[in-house]
Amino acid sequence: RRPPAAAPMAPKRGGEKPAAEGRSGAPKRGGKKPAAEGDAGGKEIHQEGLPEGWKAIEKVYQTGSHKGKVYVRFSSDKHTGICSVRKAIELQAADTGKDPAQALADYDAAKKAAADAKKAQRESRGLLEGRKKVEAVEFFRAKFGKLDGATVCKLPGWRGESKLLERCGQICARYYAPSGQVYSLINQIEAFFGFHMMQGEDNHVPDIEAARALVEDDGKGKKVNTARASESVKEEFSYVNAPKKRKQDVVRVARIEDYRASKDLQMIPLLRDDSEAALADTPDPEEVLAAAEDIHRQLVERGFDVDTELLYMTPARHCRVPNVRMINAVGGIYFRQAETFSGRPYYQHVRLLGPDGAGLACSGNYISWSSHWSHWKIGNLDEGKAGLAICRSDVEAVTDADQPWMLYEPPPEEDRSDEETEDADDAD
Repeated sequence: RRPPAAAPMAPKRGGEKPAAEGRSGAPKRGGKKPAAEGDAGGKEIHQEGLPEGWKAIEKVYQTGSHKGKVYVRFSSDKHTGICSVRKAIELQAADTGKDPAQALADYDAAKKAAADAKKAQRESRGLLEGRKKVEAVEFFRAKFGKLDGATVCKLPGWRGESKLLERCGQICARYYAPSGQVYSLINQIEAFFGFHMMQGEDNHVPDIEAARALVEDDGKGKKVNTARASESVKEEFSYVNAPKKRKQDVVRVARIEDYRASKDLQMIPLLRDDSEAALADTPDPEEVLAAAEDIHRQLVERGFDVDTELLYMTPARHCRVPNVRMINAVGGIYFRQAETFSGRPYYQHVRLLGPDGAGLACSGNYISWSSHWSHWKIGNLDEGKAGLAICRSDVEAVTDADQPWMLYEPPPEEDRSDEETEDADDAD
């Protein structure tokens, strides 16, 4: 029996409840007693709205199916193991002779006031939503017409820059207001100006027509947007938002029983005499063949052998296909690497870069043989990671496989057992 290995497929937040609460907040008879606040691994954190004299303790599950997951419990001198701020407020009110219903109403009102203040602040920066944004944009365009990036870059104090998005090969532009506020979309800037115009605050709107007069063209009648000019394309934006605090990953393990055969996931060798016929029932066969020829040409130009193999994993035919997200995650063209992995050939996912296909981009998905588990897999090139898809044919060449490809489709977590397991790569 092989030991289980960690997998980055993070389940939904939530998880194991240390104890069921009674009216007093104490665990019910037979319930699991909550850990004491001073237990190892627990730390006190700030929690908005928590009554005076209460503590919020952040802990991490040390065992069980939720091992590694973070949870928070609230406690006071009288109560422990409380799962929510609202319950803590209710208990505190009852303990101090106040009306619990009124205490909760006051808490809800304070939360709403804070949310409204935050929303008003965002709106003043033009970060509107829904109908308000539409109205502000229309108000601006009714006077100035549609705004464009070339004009924004000529507004006093405004600037733009862009970066190449490697995954899709597109140029993404950003614009910076004199205040430092970042706008990713032109209609956000229109909404910003329109909002203040609707408030009668025209001093927030610069001279749009003067900026338009400064815009140059490329000699063919097309406006030059300096934010997208080659000298403005950067590896990273000059201002990067602070990364959001990630939810702590929870280890998930995969069993062979978690995989289901999929008739929609097929492997088709490319650049062969029979490739066109094999692609006949797949979406956009002509586009796939053209992409394969272009990829092969660029690989050869980069020093790969002229006989480099290309394989095609078929994507989902339509959005109603079961497990469509996982199929599309492993679908696409793969090229054979010059070396071997686990003693057998392996292939890496590749695609054309940019709208004109002038370059190549590779992902972290590989088709490789797992000697540890004795099957072919698609996913991370790591024996400690299970595949997003597997094929249980023990053959030297994956193109000779006579077993179907199987997709990772685990059952609900509560139905899982502690049988033989392996890692599953993250579909994202």
